Amino acid sequence: MGLAASLNLIHELGQEDIAAHVLTLTDQLLAGLDKLPIIVVTPRARENRSGIVTFSVGSAEENIKLMQRLQENKILVSVRYTSQVGGIRVSCHFYNSAEDIDKLIEAVRRLSNGNGGRASSPV
Repeated sequence: MGLAASLNLIHELGQEDIAAHVLTLTDQLLAGLDKLPIIVVTPRARENRSGIVTFSVGSAEENIKLMQRLQENKILVSVRYTSQVGGIRVSCHFYNSAEDIDKLIEAVRRLSNGNGGRASSPV
């Protein structure tokens, strides 16, 4: 029943509208992250993106510490690495809002201060 309700909601909202909303959120997130001393790992071109944005504040340990601080502030993100490339992973979806993204960007700005500035290369 839950699956049917989920599929009905997606059908009602429309896949194209959901995709457009998610990409608008990731555009907003990338623009906000660009103003911070971090490295964005996610490809920039829209055709190479999904609702997932990954960024790094430095080492894996620094990323884990920031993830934990964000989670303590009820902002749910994860840390993911593949072949030693990765960082903090944000998964935007249709239930997220522009306000959610603003809150995340502000929290990253506030909580990542003192992490040594912009990392010199992607992790």
